[in-house]
Amino acid sequence: MSILGTGIQDGLLLKPIKYQWAYDLYQQAVANTWFPNEIQLGQDLSDWKKMSAEERHALTFLMSYFNPNELLVNKALALGVYPYINAPECHLYLAKQMWEEANHCMGFEYVLETFPIDRDQAYAAHTDVYQAHDRADAGYYNNRRQERLCS
Repeated sequence: MSILGTGIQDGLLLKPIKYQWAYDLYQQAVANTWFPNEIQLGQDLSDWKKMSAEERHALTFLMSYFNPNELLVNKALALGVYPYINAPECHLYLAKQMWEEANHCMGFEYVLETFPIDRDQAYAAHTDVYQAHDRADAGYYNNRRQERLCS
């Protein structure tokens, strides 16, 4: 059996394992399982209060960026990779990785719910940011970037 394919009947039996590396990755991922709500954030909240406005802005911006992107990675794995894999041990690992991406999203949610972060404002930063391509001189920036890439 090939690792790639779309046969529904292929890959329904785990044993004998053909791709040991995939099964080993699955076992390692299971052993490394964690849950966001098990993490104590008390010291982090204390540190938050000591941060400058710029540092809090940077953290907020990153949290609001990574949270939806974890779900995007999950979708990419579920729709763009998983359906084309035949090997059951690879399915196990990909399923665990998709769970991890969802867990990462929940980890970011835990932080967003715990810290005094305005969720709407944080997410708006990614959609309402004034982009260079919106400027009248965007051609200048694109030309400069091309010069750097070609040199």
